[in-house]
Amino acid sequence: MTGGDSQNINLANDPVAPQVSDRVLFEWSAPSFTKSERTYKWYLIVGAMILAIIGYSAWQQDWFVIGIVIVVSAILFWYVQAIVPHDVTYKITPMGVYVDDRFSPFSELHSFWLVYNDKVKNLYLIYRKKYLPALIINVASVDPLILKGYLMKKLPEQEDRGENLIDRFIRIAGL
Repeated sequence: MTGGDSQNINLANDPVAPQVSDRVLFEWSAPSFTKSERTYKWYLIVGAMILAIIGYSAWQQDWFVIGIVIVVSAILFWYVQAIVPHDVTYKITPMGVYVDDRFSPFSELHSFWLVYNDKVKNLYLIYRKKYLPALIINVASVDPLILKGYLMKKLPEQEDRGENLIDRFIRIAGL
């Protein structure tokens, strides 16, 4: 070889060299959901609502509904106390999004939008398959401008979208 020749190195077959699809551009961990702090006022309001339903059902002499309300309320109070958020690892690569070990390629995603304010810091990813729910990712520990800039290269942004009505209700109700 002469000094001007260069070697043609094929990194695609080298198991040590990182592949373009494996290169992680963004990586962070976040809780799977935000657990709301429930004060005594929350318990008073929910208890008053349950008592109102039971009172109305007693007035209507609908004893079956009273039993159902009591059982469902007990299960919900237990469930709300028992569930604990776990940390989820999110990764964004040039090929798609990893949620722990579950991979969603950009080709299966339709669009995205970001809600980033004092109360909510979420990325919403919409799948092409209409029956799949939106993937909602907590992005509190990521720079939203850099993330949005990158995602706009891969997916169309739905700028007019905000926090879902159900998500807003769950956040405000403290569920």
